[in-house]
Amino acid sequence: MTEQILEVDGLKKHFPVNEGWIASMMRAVAGGEQDVVHAVDGVSFELQEGETLGLAGESGCGKTTTGMSLVKLHDPTDGEIRYRGTSLEEMSGEELDGFRQNAQMIFQDPFESLNPRMTVYDTIAEPLRIHDIGNETARVKRALEFAELQPAEQYFDDYPHELSGGQRQRLAIARALVLDPDFIVADEPVSMLDVSLRAGVLSLLERMTDEFGLSVVYISHDLSLLRHMCDRIAIMYMGRIVEIGDTEDVISNPQHPYTKSLIDAVPVPDPTADRDRVELSGEVGDAVEVPTGCRFRGRCPSIIPPDGIEIDQAAFREISSFRYRLEDGTIDPASIREDLDGDRSDTAAFKRKLREKHFTHELAGANEATVDDALETLASGDTEAALETLADRFATVCERDDPAAEPRVEIPDDRGVACHLYEPETPAETTATGEDAAPADD
Repeated sequence: MTEQILEVDGLKKHFPVNEGWIASMMRAVAGGEQDVVHAVDGVSFELQEGETLGLAGESGCGKTTTGMSLVKLHDPTDGEIRYRGTSLEEMSGEELDGFRQNAQMIFQDPFESLNPRMTVYDTIAEPLRIHDIGNETARVKRALEFAELQPAEQYFDDYPHELSGGQRQRLAIARALVLDPDFIVADEPVSMLDVSLRAGVLSLLERMTDEFGLSVVYISHDLSLLRHMCDRIAIMYMGRIVEIGDTEDVISNPQHPYTKSLIDAVPVPDPTADRDRVELSGEVGDAVEVPTGCRFRGRCPSIIPPDGIEIDQAAFREISSFRYRLEDGTIDPASIREDLDGDRSDTAAFKRKLREKHFTHELAGANEATVDDALETLASGDTEAALETLADRFATVCERDDPAAEPRVEIPDDRGVACHLYEPETPAETTATGEDAAPADD
């Protein structure tokens, strides 16, 4: 049975929003709290010894911040990270030094992560000197040769600017391996390289994993790369994991609408292929004023209507999008009145302008009446009342914070999906055998 090397439980990392000193003083006088960016906001997963896990998602989803927290380059705002059963927060002295020796990171940009004033030899030897590990020259040579920078002595006196992009990334890999770690975070390890160089570096990373038995967390927006490199994959959106499971299972049978949209966006090398792609509407939500419930609901093509309401999915998405944009201030009723050609107090013209801009699908019955009432209230200047009118009828379960919808990996399910649409498969009933088996019917 493999040993659990890493356990992440409710990891959060929030960054304060930069503000001027005047705004800071005014906030302090008013007794308000400083706004924060919810970069990582409740991430939980486990990593087994020798396992490779991929973190995927759009730029800004929190995957790099998660990776940097795993190697203690960021201190968590909340939650816990345990390495071989011990919390990183509780580590100090020799125990912390041992963790730093065993946990390494390969950064996205090898030129930015390498000291331009240090030679290749000193770049690789520096971790050995920090941790007071002997046999320096032999270890540096071995790391360079493994990274296929050979003959190693030929590179000893070179500086990073004298190397090609592929060679710099190989140098970064050699630096990460020289301490013989058992855990590595690889953040977009080939995204800065030409396509012609990526295959060679990926092959090196695969050999690194196999020969050293490393546990690796790969961070990438490239699902094709993660499918090739990883045992399991976790999909992130706005600081949370929305789906996690076996890589092939997630890629071939995605359950979360966001995962499906990511896979739909992957190019297929067949110009004649007929694909039903999901086009996401709207923008990624606000990482400061985060929405309640599912953070993907503002863009979700499968948002769940309330029970007992008959409505077309596309029409419900329009209503939901209108609600959320009105709530976060993206829709400004005052600016709409200013755009009116005639009398700005003309309620009918105001409502017509909103309908033309935000509603393209027909509504009927109570659905139409509710929207009309909300627009009428909005025309009178009461945005809060209009939002309440819409929420009373159209509030969805996707808005409710529900721990039952959080992704959890359980055996034998081994799959976690943060979506109310997902129904985990129940284990198949096993056939009784032996003395305790039930007698067959005659």
